[in-house]
Amino acid sequence: MNYPKSWYTIALERGAKESADGSMTGGELARVGVAILNGCPDCGATVAPYNSYQISEDNPYAYCRQCADVEE
Repeated sequence: MNYPKSWYTIALERGAKESADGSMTGGELARVGVAILNGCPDCGATVAPYNSYQISEDNPYAYCRQCADVEE
């Protein structure tokens, strides 16, 4: 898959399972090694898996939508 990609997508790729209602628990995210909360390394915004992005395969940080240059 092309980058940037959301950390939620990465969690699914790592084998995380969604609940029946489509949500994902913090425990499930932790199980596959995805942080529940992070800070964007560029601007400092608080981000979560559903609104943060990995910008390249070799960059493990969670960037906000704006710093990752993701269009809405």
